[in-house]
Formats: sequence, C-alpha cells, structure tokens
Amino acid sequence: FLLAPLVFSGRQIVLTRWLGPALYIFLGAALATSLWVLYDFALHSQEYLHGLLKGKPIVTHISHIRYSMVIALATLLCLHAVVQKIPLPLRHGPTLAAVLGLYFFGFTHLLSAKTGLLTLYGGIFLYGLLVVRKPGARTRMLRIAAVLLVAAVALAMLLPSLQNKFFYTIWQVGEYLRGKWLNYSDIERWVSIRLGLEMIRQEPLLGSGIGDLYTSTAQVY
Repeated sequence: FLLAPLVFSGRQIVLTRWLGPALYIFLGAALATSLWVLYDFALHSQEYLHGLLKGKPIVTHISHIRYSMVIALATLLCLHAVVQKIPLPLRHGPTLAAVLGLYFFGFTHLLSAKTGLLTLYGGIFLYGLLVVRKPGARTRMLRIAAVLLVAAVALAMLLPSLQNKFFYTIWQVGEYLRGKWLNYSDIERWVSIRLGLEMIRQEPLLGSGIGDLYTSTAQVY
C-alpha cells in the first residue's frame, strides 16, 4: 500500500489508465458512505450529540478515526483538482470538485474526530507549502485558503457536534490536570506517551531490551 504511489509514478500508462478512475471511484464511495452517515446522524442526532459529550463517536462504516482520515483525504484530492485545474470526467468538472471539496470539508468537521481534523488541516498546510512556489497555483491556493478559513469559523459556530467535541476535550484537559486519567480515551493516550518518554529518558541509548520490556514498563507505570 505504501509503495503504490511509487509504482504509479514510475509507470505513466498505469497512472493514466487506472489511477484516475480509481480516484473517481474513491470519491464516489466517500460521498455515498458519507450520505449514509448523515442520514443516520439525522435520525439519531440527539443521541449522538449527547454521546459526544461523553467521548462517544458518531457511528461510521469503519473505525471513526480511520473514516475521518479517509474523508480528509477526499477533501485534499478535491483541493488538488481545483488548485491544479484537473478536469473531472463530468460536465462542470472544476465546479463539481469545489463543491465536493467544501462538502467533505464540512463533513469532516461534523464527524469531529480529532485525528481526521489534524489530517485535514495538516494536509492543507503541507499542500500549501508544495504549491506556494507556483505563481498561478499559489494565487488559487490563497483564495481557497481564505474560503476554507471562513467556512471553518462558520462550522465552529454552527455545528453542535464540533462544539460538543471541543467541550469534551476541554473537560478532559481539566481531568488530566486533576490527576484523573483512567477510563478516558484521550487522557490515557497522553499518559501513555508521557510514561513512554520517561522510559526513553531512563534508557536513552539502547532501551530496556525486548526481554526486560515488560518489567521496565510495569515499573514505570
């Protein structure tokens, strides 16, 4: 999977014949599944919004973290199509790519998964760095960035799911500062990272070794 882009880049015929249709199928699948999630969310909106305040995710076809990253990737593909003026195989292709990109952008915020949002904004930032040296693409990218900034502010003000996720995260930070971290998904990750760094500090060069890993972990935890 990780080597697939290198294979495509080295075989132009494969890129032309297969990569384009594969991307269109991917965008179509992302759109179809997102519409199902939206329908399910509309039917159980109050339940989902209440669950977000307790750290529960919106139900998706696969892991909500992985799915949010997939939708973020779909947003970035649409962004690339608009910035580079890549025509989609349909009438009004650039307009369709822009509309789909805005839709996936908003849908990523509706899901409110922090990993997906990090993937989205991190991808937009890195992509902006790649095109900043191309005059035409740079101008389009700046205009798109301004539109996305306005959209992000509007979504933060209008989406209850995003607001509830924000409030839950702030509450978790307070619990972490009060020394409570058991049975909280995000806080347990933070503590695990902190204790992992402590293990690295104790054995910075070679580590504890595989044989002593369990004992070393138990001592630190």
